[in-house]
Amino acid sequence: MTFSSNSVISKQSSQVQELCEQFQKQYSTQNSVKLRSEWGKMLQSIQQSDLKPINASGKEIKGDNAVEITFGAICRELGVPRSTAYHYIDEYITVSTYPEAIQEAAREANLNLSLPHIRAAYAAGEGEFPAKPSVLEAAGIVAKLKTVKPERDQTKAGLTPAQRFTRMLTDALDYAIENELIDKFDEAVVELQSSDLDKLAKLTELLTSVRTTA
Repeated sequence: MTFSSNSVISKQSSQVQELCEQFQKQYSTQNSVKLRSEWGKMLQSIQQSDLKPINASGKEIKGDNAVEITFGAICRELGVPRSTAYHYIDEYITVSTYPEAIQEAAREANLNLSLPHIRAAYAAGEGEFPAKPSVLEAAGIVAKLKTVKPERDQTKAGLTPAQRFTRMLTDALDYAIENELIDKFDEAVVELQSSDLDKLAKLTELLTSVRTTA
């Protein structure tokens, strides 16, 4: 499979292109935890590869979040919104880390097992947790994990205010594309711009950085 020359994927290494090709071959409308975790494994491999921070025109993307923006663009070219890609990666982490009984107990307790502080707590107590817990044991483990609090917001750890705002805009754009609301997204941007002209230049610059790889 050959990717369009006007794509971000085509400008990545052969290893990344091969991973993207494998993902496209396996990605389908079928849906199950096993499939989603397999997709997450491939997407995580792409994310952790040596990505070239460039847009579809081959222009270098600069900034601390350039690789993240590039990964989001690759996800869109693969037909997967970035937020959905991270969800698949989370499912892979969960399936590959925890026994099935704990996964089920966590779903019942509405606990996200892929959160870094939860994974760290589980790893710290893995020696005392049974390898194959019963339903009751799994419920107890999950109840214990649920009391663990992150030292700080892990989703924003290490991010500058500009990076946080860019991530927020990227999530909004992903949602608009996924739900065919891109016109509404543009209308919201125009309304926001007109509300404070002094911030127009900065907002436009941020939007450009988010959308150069779309």
